[in-house]
Amino acid sequence: MSDHIPNPKPHFPSILAAKAVEEGMETLDFRRPSGSVQETVTPPPEAPSPPDRKNVSRIDEQVSVGRVMKALFPGGIQIADEEQFATMRLFNAMVASIAQFAHSNMSNPFPIRDVGRQADMLDEIVRRRTRG
Repeated sequence: MSDHIPNPKPHFPSILAAKAVEEGMETLDFRRPSGSVQETVTPPPEAPSPPDRKNVSRIDEQVSVGRVMKALFPGGIQIADEEQFATMRLFNAMVASIAQFAHSNMSNPFPIRDVGRQADMLDEIVRRRTRG
């Protein structure tokens, strides 16, 4: 006989029990002392928080980019392959950076630096395509 006593199995509540507790938390019953149900209260759904100023500004920038892109490509854009997608993605990023710069009252230098990097990458993609 061994003196080794096996460790007892840890007790985990069943998933069904956890779900029942969760569902019970959603509806609370308030009872009178006699035990009869007085009122059932369901908590209100959480209201979405309004976007902060920074996000509103970014949304406005994206709408501006959309207007510019529509003016540049009134007939829409057809993308046939990965290279064209990369070209369009970088071009769109450049327009977005220019819009961000404009929205900063042309005082934030970071979007202009981004335009430079994006232009370099776009240049390389166009060169690869023309080398073919």
